[in-house]
Amino acid sequence: MTYLLDTDVCIFLLRDKFGVREKMKSVGLSNCAVSIITIFELTFGAEKSDNPQKHHKQTETIRDNFQIIPLDYDIANTFAQEKVRLHKAGTPIDNFDLLIGSTALTKDLVMVTGNQKHFSKIQNIKIDNWIAGKR
Repeated sequence: MTYLLDTDVCIFLLRDKFGVREKMKSVGLSNCAVSIITIFELTFGAEKSDNPQKHHKQTETIRDNFQIIPLDYDIANTFAQEKVRLHKAGTPIDNFDLLIGSTALTKDLVMVTGNQKHFSKIQNIKIDNWIAGKR
């Protein structure tokens, strides 16, 4: 496994937008994973949508086709250290993004996101933007 897909990338995959499906196929499904936090965000989005049943089913598709990385003590440590560092620097990011980014950093995965603005604040994170220039 090499890549951790952010929530926005999963949404674009489900909507078949910006060539995400083709890129994912080219790197191999077995090389991609998602954080349990992404599942939380997708589930919340499904529940608040106009068609919860459809969107919960799409969330299940992500859940069933990707390795889901749970939170653990090492991720918690990375999260705490980065949260303190970002707070002291005056550049905090939201907790869900920080948890997802901490997962990528701790597990030595490349963070695949269209949200480079937030994730690039995390020290030493590797980022790949599969949708750059396609929006």
